[in-house]
Amino acid sequence: MPGADLVPRGRGIEEFTIVGPLVRSKELRTIGIEQGETCRVIAQLVLLEDDRIGCPHGDRGSFDEYSVSACDMKQFIAHVALVVRDYDEAIAFYTKSLGFTLVEDTYQPAQDKRWVVVAPPGSTGASLVLARASQPAQEPFIGNQTGGRVFLFLATDDFQGDYERMVANGITFLRAPKVESYGTVAVFSDLYGNLWDLIEFRRES
Repeated sequence: MPGADLVPRGRGIEEFTIVGPLVRSKELRTIGIEQGETCRVIAQLVLLEDDRIGCPHGDRGSFDEYSVSACDMKQFIAHVALVVRDYDEAIAFYTKSLGFTLVEDTYQPAQDKRWVVVAPPGSTGASLVLARASQPAQEPFIGNQTGGRVFLFLATDDFQGDYERMVANGITFLRAPKVESYGTVAVFSDLYGNLWDLIEFRRES
């Protein structure tokens, strides 16, 4: 296929990574996508058993009609690892004091560790992986993953309500609530000393 590389990825149904400018083609096992002359794409497509193509997000189209815009690759931050001293004490703090939801707690025998995930209730963003320090070299970073800077930002649509609830639950605030140009913010620490912003962003009028 002129101007593009097809790199097989997987077995059975052929899966390709397409890199470079693509041209229209009806040739079997060639992805035919019409693009502008200056358009370049890095995408991952799957050749299905019925000679149709699809992408990892489930979009499908024929060789003649497939649109690259239907399979734009998207990325997002899924998890952020937080180094902790002990799984259970960390779970207790984040679920009871902060009110987070325990999303998963699964033992992984091959590595003798637990996969522990927590997230704010109703959150659709990134979640926290509570990762127990497994080596001496990791222990100094418990509570100090960012060298004293604010590490994580907890956004809310009810700053005053959350602030009062957190204070009642024993959360330590190091900086009192303050109204800034971007919203209302206060800084608190978790059980290990990691710094967080509790923030309600200003709504545009």
